[in-house]
Amino acid sequence: MPRKLDDSIAEILKKYGVDPATAAWDCHGTWVVYHKTLEMVAAKAGIGFEPPVVIEADTEKKIAVIAVTGHTETMSAWSVGEAAPYNNKNSYPWAMAEKRAKDRVILKLVGLSGFVYSEDEADDFKESRSNNGPRDDMTEPAKPGISKVRSEVSNAVSEFHACGDGDTLLALINTPAMKKLAFRVCCDYSSEWIGPEPSSGLAGCLAAVAETLNVGVQDWITKVESAALEKSRKGAK
Repeated sequence: MPRKLDDSIAEILKKYGVDPATAAWDCHGTWVVYHKTLEMVAAKAGIGFEPPVVIEADTEKKIAVIAVTGHTETMSAWSVGEAAPYNNKNSYPWAMAEKRAKDRVILKLVGLSGFVYSEDEADDFKESRSNNGPRDDMTEPAKPGISKVRSEVSNAVSEFHACGDGDTLLALINTPAMKKLAFRVCCDYSSEWIGPEPSSGLAGCLAAVAETLNVGVQDWITKVESAALEKSRKGAK
């Protein structure tokens, strides 16, 4: 029988409009939450981030270590995110380092550090999700329009990769059509927004391309997720 989520953890997640039943799972005694959930929590909590400080950089060896500081109106916290071949299997060490650093800061600022970990902390967490954790894709294929949405996401990802520079990419994602698609996917088809790997899904692919072009898109992604969360909260009332 699955272990029941601690009431104190559940209450904090609920405070930020998150359903604990679908956001967290037990990985061999460790509570783990989705990265996308922590992004939504950060938006709801009003957490802002300062530019990262690079501690170690060796892209050829797929090593990236950064320090990130975040703050609310009353608190601040910092943490380090590291990605290297020994703790990261994907091909985007900088994106992973950023996720790990930001997620750790978010957990500190909302009072969950040490009690809950982000899914991006370890590949074992992601693997456990497929066996024990909540799976968006177990029920989502039955949703009306999923095939069309997957096709639209695939086309959008192709457009991302076709951008030759950061300005072109930013212009693309700020078109009304792309904003509308992103909002719809984030709201109604979460497995197509954030896929099973950091560089998959609409948001993951966008972040990967943006990293290659050396342009920031995290604020854009966060705004989409914040708007989707607000819609979800209003619909639940």
